[in-house]
Amino acid sequence: MACCSQVIEDCALERGWKIIDDEETTYPWNVYWTDTSVSTERVMALAPFQKINHFPGMSTLSRKAGLARNLTRMRAAFPKEFGFFPDTWTLPADYQDFKNQFSRKGTKTFIVKPDHGCQGKGIYLTRSWEAIDPAEPQVAQRYLRKPLLIDGYKFDLRIYILVLSCDPLRIYMCVSSAHHSVCQA
Repeated sequence: MACCSQVIEDCALERGWKIIDDEETTYPWNVYWTDTSVSTERVMALAPFQKINHFPGMSTLSRKAGLARNLTRMRAAFPKEFGFFPDTWTLPADYQDFKNQFSRKGTKTFIVKPDHGCQGKGIYLTRSWEAIDPAEPQVAQRYLRKPLLIDGYKFDLRIYILVLSCDPLRIYMCVSSAHHSVCQA
């Protein structure tokens, strides 16, 4: 097991599963839980009964910079369908274009998020390009003028979709906020 979360180990033991470490790969395991990405070679070598909690290339969706690049590409191809997210810059690659936003009229606020951050750590608002480290991997987005607030506080609302099969169509959805989650099939 290549996981540092105690809850994963506790759940496995509660179910009576045997936990093996990475060196015991010859043991016929069923589930491999890891905190890091996996190689295509490892996934291709899986037996039909083996499952892994990651898939190759998932960081292009799970990391802020990868998701921003993919959404921006989709917006360029399908502007009407992908107009739902704010103008976004992946730094340092888009730094000059981002810096140019400050020379235009009006006071603009940007939210800056570290690419590898989580749980709100390292996120800040700025109205000045000088506040941004141009070498740091991060994502900058135009901040909403009037964000939707609950009791005066900003909140997260996430919708997770898992497509189990296309024929028959089986979809699981989980809507999650900082205070509540609702999951259903």
